[in-house]
Amino acid sequence: DFAAHNCGGATINLLDVARTDIALQPYKFWTTPIEYVHLLLESDIIHNVSLVPSAEYRHKMERNGTIKNITNIPHSSKLSIGYQHNQYNYITFDFRPVYLDMSDITELYYDELETRLFALEAKYNLQKRNILLDKIDVLKLKSRIDFYPDYVFSKHIQLSFENDLGATHTHLRPTAEFGLGMSASLTSNIRFYLLPRLGYRYNHIHNAYITPEIGGIMTLSSNIKTLLSFEKYFDLKDNNRGYNQKLSGTLSYKISDDYSINLELNRYWDTKRNNQNEIWLKTNWHF
Repeated sequence: DFAAHNCGGATINLLDVARTDIALQPYKFWTTPIEYVHLLLESDIIHNVSLVPSAEYRHKMERNGTIKNITNIPHSSKLSIGYQHNQYNYITFDFRPVYLDMSDITELYYDELETRLFALEAKYNLQKRNILLDKIDVLKLKSRIDFYPDYVFSKHIQLSFENDLGATHTHLRPTAEFGLGMSASLTSNIRFYLLPRLGYRYNHIHNAYITPEIGGIMTLSSNIKTLLSFEKYFDLKDNNRGYNQKLSGTLSYKISDDYSINLELNRYWDTKRNNQNEIWLKTNWHF
């Protein structure tokens, strides 16, 4: 019953015992639990916040030598407009209702996390003058957590509908993936990871595959972050996504809590060793 009653609703019910007007009306129906805490802080209903860490969280505090400001809450929704070039030129539109992308810069968490629910990507082909819906993430959960010393695995869960690479019209194909891997921090700002994934994709054929992903995440400052990853796909039947290997690099710059920009460079290879380069520049509004 995650959608109707989750940790946010449970917290509100508990606080309602002490103060009956605690159930504030959020300004959007997809407000996350942590955003509701922010709403309480802004309304001066909460006057003091104390951190009582769990044993696992205390280990992270000691390992990183810092204490995160749990009231430094990022906006959960993001609207992006950008320019993309591969075989064609596109104006792109992305909308993420909830909650966090791996490329987002936040000081709230020790780990690298991504949570997307019903996020969509659309674009307008400037040459063919048509709009296509390129991807829908029904659910996408990713974590890059230090494996040692707590022996916690990094995880990847994804259910999406997406076009093939280079598609010029909307033909969304179902894709499901699950992965477990390991991550390790070289320093407090640099993390490397290995994350094998099992997947399924339908496009004329039922195709299962495995793809080991390796990558690194580096936070250069409080407002600059880089991601680098490489994926190679081993298909049970045949390549039905338009590529078999992908090298990706992303540079994110946080202008303010409300605005950021992303520069993404991708290189794709297929089974015939043809390649395709892609550049993507996005401006993001967080709200």
